[in-house]
Amino acid sequence: MLEYLHLNQYRENGRIEAKKATGGLPHSIWETYSAFANTLGGYILLGVIEKEDKSLEAVDLPDPQALIREFNEMVNNPKKVSANILSAGDVFEETADGNHIVVIHVPKADRTLLPVYLDGDPANAYRRYGEQDIRCSVSDYERMAREKEMKTPDMALYESRDLSDLKEKTLKAFRSRMREVSPGHLTEALDDEAFLIKTGCAAAGPDGRIHPTGAGLLMFGKSWVIKELFPGFSLHYTDDSVRGGKRREPKTATWYSQYPPEWVLCENVWEFYEATENAVLADFPLLERPEEERKKIQAAVLEALVNLLANTDYHAASGGWIIKGSRSFIFFNRGFFRTEVSAARRGVSDPRNAVMKRLFDLVDREHGAGGLAEIYLTWKEAGWAVPEIREKEHPDSTKVILPLHPAETRAKGDRDYVRELADDLIVYYLTDHGSASVKEMAEYLLLSESTVRRRLNKLTKEGITGLVPKEKGVAGKQLYRLER
Repeated sequence: MLEYLHLNQYRENGRIEAKKATGGLPHSIWETYSAFANTLGGYILLGVIEKEDKSLEAVDLPDPQALIREFNEMVNNPKKVSANILSAGDVFEETADGNHIVVIHVPKADRTLLPVYLDGDPANAYRRYGEQDIRCSVSDYERMAREKEMKTPDMALYESRDLSDLKEKTLKAFRSRMREVSPGHLTEALDDEAFLIKTGCAAAGPDGRIHPTGAGLLMFGKSWVIKELFPGFSLHYTDDSVRGGKRREPKTATWYSQYPPEWVLCENVWEFYEATENAVLADFPLLERPEEERKKIQAAVLEALVNLLANTDYHAASGGWIIKGSRSFIFFNRGFFRTEVSAARRGVSDPRNAVMKRLFDLVDREHGAGGLAEIYLTWKEAGWAVPEIREKEHPDSTKVILPLHPAETRAKGDRDYVRELADDLIVYYLTDHGSASVKEMAEYLLLSESTVRRRLNKLTKEGITGLVPKEKGVAGKQLYRLER
């Protein structure tokens, strides 16, 4: 959400592209459209120039509505672009510094539409690198082809392997956890082979024999087999926190044995999860909190851990890394979210490794934390700073940061994060409180009253919120409530 009255505070970057456009719709707009769609999304500003000091400045467009009509006509032409990924309200006229400009919000494309290309040529597709729109490389196409499949990468059947490539001990440990968490589950009576088939970890190949899938190998496989099939496979946990005024010696759980013997050796994803599950919660600053609040916070941390493992691109050159510090948890993995970050914050799930995610759900003691919007509220109730999601391209990676320090100051990035979540946070707040005034919600969510009022107007038009009727002749503040 850009502040158009203060354009001079922005610079062109991986999410913002300025184009003068006083002479008409620029040809280069389509390369930027493709690049934003194939990367992280962004904003194209027509009627905006980049000055010598790199700051942005608006210039008055002679006919903004004509540009909007021309753009809308061309973006719906399949001979020009392979897909129109815009929604109503993504193209609009705005006023900046007294001048009329056109704003085009290009979201990140749904993975089933990748790559978004131009002029009917799939090779004419772009990605965003910094301020530049660069034609997609062969590796970009290969990655997008994997993402495009309705089947997730961990569903692939490895016909050159058999079930002897799985560690019996690891599978036994997983099934033992299942019996503890979900006693009487329909798979409990199955033998190991039938269990693997039922859960998507194995399947019959064309030769009639049973072979493991990517999920089976990653979750339960032997390290040398995983290394052969996923050369970049790597998972790390590092405790770099400070306790009692002393910095702890970093301890790392990893899949390969380059560390001293007292550190943990994990051969596969399930062993890594078991090794780190308790470690991330150990020495956690929760002792004086009510039990219900402790459970909510622990569930949020474990959900972040599972999301990392279920969303890592194990075909990439490196995998995931968890860093536990005294001021934050950092969950880092290769690959973007497969949905828009804003959708992921609302709890929309499209895991990169769907079978692995289902396996973790089978052994989930806490039953999840209900999405990143609820994690935000859990963190706010704990008095900690705002959780963050950062996506970065080249190489594609995602970082989820859960701060463990008070919200003493609110950086601009935190404010942007909360504004993007505003609709969901208002709904959550009204769910908990029944009704509330604009001022109450603004103070609780640390948003301006004008922002809350603007979001409420939108939610009310959509029939989600509404005004609480006042009794005739009774004065008092105006309250809002949920309508559905």
